[in-house]
Amino acid sequence: MGTRKSVGVDYFLIVACWWCIGGWVCTYHQTLAWQVVRYRARVAYDGTSFQGFQIQGSNKVVDDKNCNGITHQNRKDKQQRTVQGELETVLSTRWNQPVRVVAAGRTDAGVHARGQAIHFDVNVSETPTDHASLERSLARMLPTDVTLWNLQFAPSARTKLVDGQERVLPWNVMYDNTHKLYSYRLSTAAVMDPLSRQHRWHPDNVDAYVVGKAGLAQLTRLLKHYEGTHDFRAFASAMEQLEKHSDGPIDTVRTVYSVNVVPEANEGDVRIDFVLKGALYKQVRNMVGTVLETCRGEIMKESDMLRLLQDATASGLSRADNPSKPAPPQGLTLENVYFGDDEDCEF
Repeated sequence: MGTRKSVGVDYFLIVACWWCIGGWVCTYHQTLAWQVVRYRARVAYDGTSFQGFQIQGSNKVVDDKNCNGITHQNRKDKQQRTVQGELETVLSTRWNQPVRVVAAGRTDAGVHARGQAIHFDVNVSETPTDHASLERSLARMLPTDVTLWNLQFAPSARTKLVDGQERVLPWNVMYDNTHKLYSYRLSTAAVMDPLSRQHRWHPDNVDAYVVGKAGLAQLTRLLKHYEGTHDFRAFASAMEQLEKHSDGPIDTVRTVYSVNVVPEANEGDVRIDFVLKGALYKQVRNMVGTVLETCRGEIMKESDMLRLLQDATASGLSRADNPSKPAPPQGLTLENVYFGDDEDCEF
């Protein structure tokens, strides 16, 4: 009897231990499996063959081979190729789960970037620590006109004041950046280097635009009118369409911190640097197109340019009142996105 009782007790203890350990392991595994990690990274791309950064409606396709709900870039439709689509295809494949990419700014079709910033979330069972190896792996998976670099964990959540109340919010690449640097490249030479044609604009009738030191001085002086806080409604494209799909009128007041003209190495090559908080749709390209038309002085005078900058919304002005055309996209590059001082040292 004693032996049977002992065996029964031992069996009960073994089952109980197995149940506890198994349950703990299962719980531990499930906890790790659903751990969400937010990454951030820099992205550079040649925008020539892209229909902008953001995925277009027809870009979303299902990969029937994986059948796991991953959103993939439709590579067959070259007209709808996007940077976001290429990134999400690679990231979703790498982690075998749908991954959504959020960018600091949405560049238009044909616009380039050197220092675009993104973040994305992934569910992981183990947190990778070798970011350099992971970064190299992702870079090899991406097409040659896109690269990802400076991959790292996003900063932890912070307490922020929202509508007068303190809330703990995760770091967000869209809302935590402080300002951006855009550059627009021009050629004022009689003949432009054909190898630069996809990254620089050579305006027609260039003699009527900016030529020589006097022309650069004129361009610089006019560009300074953009600095400060203005209502840029007359420099924003498609506002009526955008406002139809929004909850109400869009605030078109923006702040431009600085505008500088930088002569580059090749004769006649000029770069215009814009530092601003945020830009409206095609704002920078419209600013460049307007200032060059003002330099030419045929359809735009300096007084016209100033009028467009003075309380456009209150005056009932819109993009239709600005006769200049936007500068083409190939000259525009998003050079950098800035965050807090401490973050900029690391990111």
